[in-house]
Amino acid sequence: DGAIKIHIDAYNLSIATVRKARKEQISELFSRLQNGTSLNAAEKRNSLISEFKEFIIDATDSYIVFKNTTKSNNRFDLDEWAAFCFLLEVSGGARDVKGPDLMTLYKSNAVFDRDSVGAKKFLKVLNYMSKVFETETPELKKKWSFIDFYLLISTLMEQNYSLTDKASNFKNTFTAFEGERLTIDDDNIEEYRLSDDWRKKDMATYSDAFSREGNRKIKIQNRHDVFISRFLHEIPLIRLDENRNFSENERILLWRWANERCNECSKKIELNEMHADHVIPYSRGGKTTLNNGQALCVECNLKKSNSAN
Repeated sequence: DGAIKIHIDAYNLSIATVRKARKEQISELFSRLQNGTSLNAAEKRNSLISEFKEFIIDATDSYIVFKNTTKSNNRFDLDEWAAFCFLLEVSGGARDVKGPDLMTLYKSNAVFDRDSVGAKKFLKVLNYMSKVFETETPELKKKWSFIDFYLLISTLMEQNYSLTDKASNFKNTFTAFEGERLTIDDDNIEEYRLSDDWRKKDMATYSDAFSREGNRKIKIQNRHDVFISRFLHEIPLIRLDENRNFSENERILLWRWANERCNECSKKIELNEMHADHVIPYSRGGKTTLNNGQALCVECNLKKSNSAN
């Protein structure tokens, strides 16, 4: 007995501390350890010490669009989707994305700047997607459907389209598109390819790129081109004026034309206090021109901004 006690006391135990884990992930970890299930690629990435990993976990926890895909994140599938989207974001669009590319992303960002341009843009797109998919949307449960929609919104933002008040339009167009895609199979896809209707031809192209090697650059680009074509055709979007702010000379003119008063409440204002405001809001396609400008005091401009929201 003494020899056995000495042997037990001398045994080294390996202890791992699990932090910031969801209940379902703890349950999955327990089950895997009990059954000897090997780690998948996403789980291996999640085992790294990386600030980028924490950023991705926070994103999938914080933005309702992930929950509303109805896809389980037990084995970090949604984290993988988010990382995939982030890689496309910082790469400027379509590219080949394989497991080692995502692993490199996690390792090279062990120290990660959440205030970087790429991080802020990534969260901005997820925020808009959460407005579009504010309720459960099972059509978003497929990996490529989610990633393609992310790239669509990211591109439209980059190209300066106004997306204000268009969330319901995007959801309706997306669910209709998915409903059509789900009707395509091996029996009818050739009919789509040979159709004179550009929508059917596009749908055949999308379906081919969706079902085979979807992580290749050419397939991502093909799907993206179809999305851009279809959504811009179905949703009336306005491209915003590239010039967001009025120049100093324009500010002076607006102030003088208003007799140095607020155009809304007529209160006397100094030039350095004046807000040069778009009559038709910039977010709704209003141009940064003198014809669309007015002088407002701080209070009236804030009131207008709040009413617009």
